[in-house]
Amino acid sequence: MQPIFDSEGATVAWLNGDVIHELDGRAAAFVRNRAVYNYAGGQRGWFDSGFLRDRDGDAVAFMDGCRGGPLPPLHEVPPIPPITAIPPIPPIPAISVTHAQLVGAKLGTISWNRINLIMLGCSPHHFFQAGEHRSSNFPAELFVNSP
Repeated sequence: MQPIFDSEGATVAWLNGDVIHELDGRAAAFVRNRAVYNYAGGQRGWFDSGFLRDRDGDAVAFMDGCRGGPLPPLHEVPPIPPITAIPPIPPIPAISVTHAQLVGAKLGTISWNRINLIMLGCSPHHFFQAGEHRSSNFPAELFVNSP
């Protein structure tokens, strides 16, 4: 299990194989062909060279070893990984913009996306499950459960 950090270096989620888990271990999203989907089947962004990017291609989170994007900050020592829940069976994702269509547009960006205030201050549960608890800086629109 590998930690995922936000643009300030705080641990905000975990990647286990192709499943992104919240800090408490609940499955929140999955990766298919570099696209990131929530469990409602909506594409929420991209996983590219160690960066999680929103649907516009802006970097919103990163992992150790990332390359080809903004300079990642020094990150905290991640907490002990949680015991993960069994993820739900992923739905068949909706057809969306292909990774190739996005590559030329934004994936080479060298600055962090400045996320609007609506997307700041929410816990990963809010981003992934549209919950109400607000305590993290993980980008909301990346994983909310709407297609």
